[in-house]
Amino acid sequence: MPEQCPISGRLVDETMARLTALWVVLLSILYLVTGAWPAIAVILVDFAIRSFVGTKYSPLAVVSRIIVTWVGAGPNMVDAAPKIFAAKIGLGFSLASFILFFVGYLTISKYVIGILSLCAALEAFFRFCLGCRIYSLIKFNQ
Repeated sequence: MPEQCPISGRLVDETMARLTALWVVLLSILYLVTGAWPAIAVILVDFAIRSFVGTKYSPLAVVSRIIVTWVGAGPNMVDAAPKIFAAKIGLGFSLASFILFFVGYLTISKYVIGILSLCAALEAFFRFCLGCRIYSLIKFNQ
């Protein structure tokens, strides 16, 4: 199975996506350690923006773009469709964690955000996007 395949024709910078995943990990850790629900809210809103609007208005992606530009890291362009699909999975997990927190299931909320954090860490540190892999499996096994 090809690692990156042209599916949508739109491209995104993988370096920026990996740094954005690191922000998700850090915010997740903040929530796991402190129980501060605004951390989940930021993740939730950011995934919603990336899922339906794109990275142009995503707060975490904007910060990532500034840092990537400042460091001078060259772009590593990849197809956007798998990344958008992965963002929608992240949206689902963050929404579930947010709802679970507010209905009083704090422990389960933390497990859900922990799973999301693990997936984001795989992307950030090992360049392994689990959502992208799932997208490829679904797209090419239809």
